[in-house]
Amino acid sequence: MNNINYVKSNIIKSCFDFSRLDGKLQYSGSCNISVSAQPPKNERPNNKDFKCIASLSIGDDESTIKIEMAFGFLFHIDGDIDFDTLSDDIESICVPKILSQISDYFRELTKIHLGASLELPLDL
Repeated sequence: MNNINYVKSNIIKSCFDFSRLDGKLQYSGSCNISVSAQPPKNERPNNKDFKCIASLSIGDDESTIKIEMAFGFLFHIDGDIDFDTLSDDIESICVPKILSQISDYFRELTKIHLGASLELPLDL
């Protein structure tokens, strides 16, 4: 098992369209989240930093609200890299951290845009 540590994250994109919101701060619909990782390469074992990119999409042009967000995450592996378990480790360590951060960012940014926080119910 790899010792993967979260280093930092940033918001790459945040687009909010609440122009059709009719005063209710409740939305029911789907939310699409995707996460991709660029793990260290086997031929470069000294490079132990790696990035993950995550995107979130809620609604479309016909929906009451439309939100598109993208995030960058940086992780670091302490110690030797076990390439045999790296993919599973990213899924079990990084993805829950990413989903938690996305939920926090979403809450903060909706409070800025709407004056009230919206919760993103994610199964972590």
